[in-house]
Parts: sequence; structure tokens; C-alpha cells
Amino acid sequence: MSQAQSEETKRLTEVRDLLGQSFEAFNDALAALGSPYRPITHPDLHAQVFGDFVSSHEQQIVDALRERYKPLALAGDDLSGYVAGRRLESLEPDPAWLHRFKIPPEDEIRRVVATWLRSHGVCEQLDEPAAVADVGELRRTNFARVEDIVDKARLRVVAWCRLNRQPVPPGWPSVAAITVRGAIEGEGIADLIELEDTWVLERSAQVLGWPAAMARTLVLDELDMSTEDLSIPSDESAEGVKPQKRTPTIDVAGRSVLDVVQRTTNRVAGSSSRQLCGIQSLRFCLAVGRMGLEPAAKGFMIP
Repeated sequence: MSQAQSEETKRLTEVRDLLGQSFEAFNDALAALGSPYRPITHPDLHAQVFGDFVSSHEQQIVDALRERYKPLALAGDDLSGYVAGRRLESLEPDPAWLHRFKIPPEDEIRRVVATWLRSHGVCEQLDEPAAVADVGELRRTNFARVEDIVDKARLRVVAWCRLNRQPVPPGWPSVAAITVRGAIEGEGIADLIELEDTWVLERSAQVLGWPAAMARTLVLDELDMSTEDLSIPSDESAEGVKPQKRTPTIDVAGRSVLDVVQRTTNRVAGSSSRQLCGIQSLRFCLAVGRMGLEPAAKGFMIP
């Protein structure tokens, strides 16, 4: 709003107060007069008041949604409505308020929230407690189970593939538990019901992949495996560790000449190109284990 518009709104508000008219009645009059007059509105104030109410009642709103969508979660039905609902998508102030109210009253805000909840199939009043478990505790329980199941499954998948000479599906060697948790989090089901081990294992296989001939179970007997099979043999574990090649050096008076040359090179970085060439020749000779010095390094003193 420009300064001129702000001053005009302030002047019209003073006129309204002098006339003792309601906000809506005065806006009706301004609308009837037409240009250059127009109704006084406060969209930013409406958004703030509405947002404050929703924030202070967000847990009640989400719990009402959780009670509504819990049966769908138990039945394995689509939960996209809940996922959108917990983000409070499309829960917004009523545009009609702008003409009617300077500040929307709480009963109007409750009416809009109740209408939005009914669009999700929630018929109960906002203040009625929902018959659902604490969402924080439920999520902690579910995601602890996810991490446990995925860790156990990863051991079995990797071991089974090793024993059966099959490639490990690419999702398992990396951050498997985080990947599965992210998928389940996005589906919303962890907010609604306690997840079962078999469901978590099945979802993990869908997200990360599963060897075609491997039974989808954690029971070792059903996999024809033993606890010893879960341990990586020492010879196989050592395969991934490649010995590092030792840099060839020459010790002079108990000091590594390469280290000395490196420090000296840094110190004379601003020297002439002839000096630098001499240092480079010396470093090359020492690196390949030759004891002689190139002519270009004559006169160079090792500190």
C-alpha cells in the first residue's frame, strides 16, 4: 500500500468512526460510491490473525486428521490426503472476511477450520480430543523399528549375495536405513499406526531392491544361513584395503631428503627460474632413488 493510499484509508476510517457505522456497512457504502473509492481491507492483518490461531491449534488439527486417516492406514489405503492435510494445505483465511471484518473473529476462524476438516472427512469439533496415540512417541517407536529391521536385513542381503555369488542391490551398501526412513516419512503412515516388522521389511525391499531368488525374511534358517555367515571373512574384508605405496625417500643424517626439499622449495618459491629448476631436478632424482645430482642442482645446499 502506497503512502497516499494509507493516508486515504486512515481518513476514511476516521469518517466511519464518526458515523458509527460497522466495518461491513461502511465498505458497502464505499463499494456503492465506486471509483475513486473502494472498500477498506486488511489482508496482512487477516493472514496474521488466522495464522496465529492455526499455529496455536495445529496439534489438535493434525490429531483430528490422524484419527480420520488411521483406518485407511490399517487397511493399506492411500494416505496422500493425510500427507497434504498435515501440511495444512489450502487451510487459508476466507476472502469474504476482507469486506466484512477488520479483524476476523474467532468464531469465523473456527468455522473455516471446521469446514476444512470436513473436507477431509472429519466431523468432530476441533476441541474434542482425538482418540490417537501421541504422535511423537509413535514416530520414535516406528523409526527405531525401521532402523533395526533395515540393519538386520542389510546384513542378510549382503551375506546372502556373497554366498550365492549374486550382486547386492545398489541401495543396500549405502545409507539404507536413512533411505527407507525417508520413503516411509513421506507416506505419512508412521504418524498413524504402529508399523509391523513384516511391513517394514516388505517396504524396505521395495525401496532398496531385493535379490530375486532370496526369500523375503530375516529368519536365517529360511535363508539357509547361519549367524557365522553374517560375518565377513577376514580375507574378503581385507580385499577392500589396498596397501599404500611408500614414497621412495633417501635419509641423510636421519632426515628425509624429500621432506627437506619440500620445505626448501616452499621457502624459495619466489626465487629465479634457474634456482627452481635446480630444486625440481634434485627432487626428481631423489624421488626415483638415484644418488647422483643433476648438474642443474650444483651448488644447492640441503639445510
